[in-house]
Amino acid sequence: MKKNILNNTFIIFTLVAFTLTSCKPIDSLINDNKKNTSNNIQGDDSSQQASSDANLADANDAKQPEDANDANKPLIDALNKKITEEQEMAKSKQESDEQHGMKTDVFKKLTNSSNQKTYDEVENKTLREQFYASLNWEKTTIEDFGKIIGQIEKDDTNKGTLPKDLIDAGHKLQDEFEKIVNQIDLKKDKLNDLPYEKMTELKAKFDEIDSLKQNWINLVKDIVKDHTDDKDSIKNDVKKLVDYIKPKYDSKIKSELDKITTTSGDIKTILDTIK
Repeated sequence: MKKNILNNTFIIFTLVAFTLTSCKPIDSLINDNKKNTSNNIQGDDSSQQASSDANLADANDAKQPEDANDANKPLIDALNKKITEEQEMAKSKQESDEQHGMKTDVFKKLTNSSNQKTYDEVENKTLREQFYASLNWEKTTIEDFGKIIGQIEKDDTNKGTLPKDLIDAGHKLQDEFEKIVNQIDLKKDKLNDLPYEKMTELKAKFDEIDSLKQNWINLVKDIVKDHTDDKDSIKNDVKKLVDYIKPKYDSKIKSELDKITTTSGDIKTILDTIK
């Protein structure tokens, strides 16, 4: 009997020990449950953040073209305004029969080397009109400047060279300016396709030539004013007049004319990227 009791006690002890060693403590179970819950929460947060980031990226992608268009708009508007003004001016102006007072004393005495015709002939009408346009077809300015050029052309020592240089300067400047205006006008409906950086560069290049044209106009008006005021006795002394005009022309206009072709080419390169 005593032996059976001992056996039973040993069996019960063994079963209890086995049960205890095979089960996790309650604290461990609670901690495991917390970890799983935390991982699930973190997983949900990561998914939500990723989704939010993706939505933000999509929104930014969608907004970029609109922002680019908004940035380009003032530049495009300014270009279109200038082009429209230039086109309207060309349509509304017409050469007078006496070629704005320059036919006899200037144009008849100068020869265009490209066609061997004097400047007053019909073959050189475009050249004359571009000279007028370089001064924005301002009648008084053209006529007064023409008289000054004619005064120089009558002088045996100075005729032919400076008068031709002055007219050709206006012609060349306006010719390149009109080419640029026409190139931009052809692409005006697609200018928004340009990246903002290229649009900015295009506007800057256009402004370079526009500024040179304005410098030319200012120079001519200054010459006319100083001639009228007889500054430094230039009004009736051709030598003094030439010595007054030539350094100003050389420094402000002649030195810049060679840059026009390069700048015009740069503008064409930018516009050619628009398909």
